[in-house]
Amino acid sequence: MGLETATLVWIGIIISAASAAYSIIAISQLDMPDMPTGADEARGIKANTRSTQESIKIAYGKRRVGGNDVFATTEGNDNDKI
Repeated sequence: MGLETATLVWIGIIISAASAAYSIIAISQLDMPDMPTGADEARGIKANTRSTQESIKIAYGKRRVGGNDVFATTEGNDNDKI
């Protein structure tokens, strides 16, 4: 009975080691997004755009984001005040 218990313990150790190795390999192959630098965080990342095709930005939490101008108008007969 002692030999069977030792065999089961070794099988458990081998399975645990294989699982840990697989986890390390899987994590190393993930595409991680570029994290902003400290300077970007301090001033906020903003970029205003002018497009009717731009998607709406969704921010979870607290973040400074730029807006999207979808309408611009002109005034005057000569369009000199744009």
